[in-house]
Parts: sequence; structure tokens; C-alpha cells
Amino acid sequence: MRFSQRNPKLKTVILVTSIGNPSPEYDFTRHSVGHFMIDKYIERHDDEIKSVRVGGYTYKYLPDPEPEPEPEPEPEIAKRGDLNGDSKKRKKSRKQKKHTPLFFHKLDKGYMNLSGKPLTKVWNDFLKTMEQQNFNPVLAVLHDELDLELGKVKVKQQNVSHKGHNGLRSIQEHMGKGYNAVPIGIGRNYPGGDARVRDGSVVAKYVLSKFSYDEQDILTTTGLDNLEEAFEKMKQEKYIFDKA
Repeated sequence: MRFSQRNPKLKTVILVTSIGNPSPEYDFTRHSVGHFMIDKYIERHDDEIKSVRVGGYTYKYLPDPEPEPEPEPEPEIAKRGDLNGDSKKRKKSRKQKKHTPLFFHKLDKGYMNLSGKPLTKVWNDFLKTMEQQNFNPVLAVLHDELDLELGKVKVKQQNVSHKGHNGLRSIQEHMGKGYNAVPIGIGRNYPGGDARVRDGSVVAKYVLSKFSYDEQDILTTTGLDNLEEAFEKMKQEKYIFDKA
């Protein structure tokens, strides 16, 4: 898998995918928090979200917002400094922000530990179609993270370790490290979690358990705000082209 690189001649588009376990059986479980958060993000932006066909798949799509109108030109008298006594004071033109379209795809038909093969198929199709249309595609993968407090979100550079996460391990075995991991905190809120209990059966039971209503509330408020902030940074092309 190639690493994404900044190309000022091409418009960047981001495919945001989530990995987890099959829906609906594992809906609302911690391991599938990425699916949950994509659903909630789409609900929040329901008036803006569209469906679009790209290659062989249909995606939810957040298009560019309407561009901001150009500021009204200053009166000529103000430019001469006649109003403020300082001809050097000029109104600066506003710099337009970059707005990178987001495409969403939930990998919710198979199991977390087998994410690599189906994601490779989706990504290769998206990549080929977008490059043919002169876009610069980037892949971001939402996943659960035990070592982040519930609802916290990060954006990682490309070329990072999977750190034992089986879903990311599968992706790297099939595709390499040319993607941005976006970990979403689920915390270690189980007995012994503060001591970083590594008992596989304890951790497995925890990640396959469902969020309480209070935890869902945190995710749909603070967590969703954090995800919005992460997406905004990505749309401004922060982190997504960096390599560790």
C-alpha cells in the first residue's frame, strides 16, 4: 500500500472507515465503537450528508460546504487613510479554509480480527476510481482504544505500529501502514483496569460488552465533539500526510 502524499495539484478526499464486529449482533459494543461514532456523526450532519456511488460501493458523503462570500471591498476613502489617519492600515482579505470531502464506510459485515482483506478490497476500488478522476485519496481507520479515556479521539500519522490491536494488525498484514489510525477511547473501565490487567479473557469480555446508557451519552456528546475536531484537522490536511 502506498503512503498518502500531499499533492497541491490534486484535491484531497478522505475515506473514513470503521472496523469492528458484525452488525446488528455487536451493535453498541466497545469493540465496534467506530461504527457507533460514524452513525452518530452522520445523524448529527443529516441535513448535509448525501449518498454517492464511487466505483463498486455506495458511501455516505459529506461534501464541500458552500464557499464563504468574498468580503466587500473597502471604500476608496478608507484605503487612502482619510478615515483612520493611517494609510498603512488595510483590511486583510480572509484566507479561505481548505474543505476536504469525507466519505464514510463501515466495515460491519465481518469480524474485527479479519478487517484487512475486506478493507483492502474497498480501499483499492476507492483509490483507483478517485485517482482516475484526478483526486488524491487518503484512508482513515476508526477503531477502539483501551488506553484512551472514554470519548477521547486522536489522529495518528501513517506508518505507526498496530500496538497489538488485532484489527490494525490484520490491516497491516494485507495493506501495510499507509493509512491514518483514528483511535477512539473506550478506557479500561473493568476490575483491575487501573493496573492494566492483561488477562486476555478479561479484556475480551470487556471489549465485547455493550456501553451503558451513561457511556453512550458521553460518546454522543463529548466524544462526538472530539471526533468533529479530529475530522476538522484532517480536512485542513493536518497529520494525514505525515509519517512516523
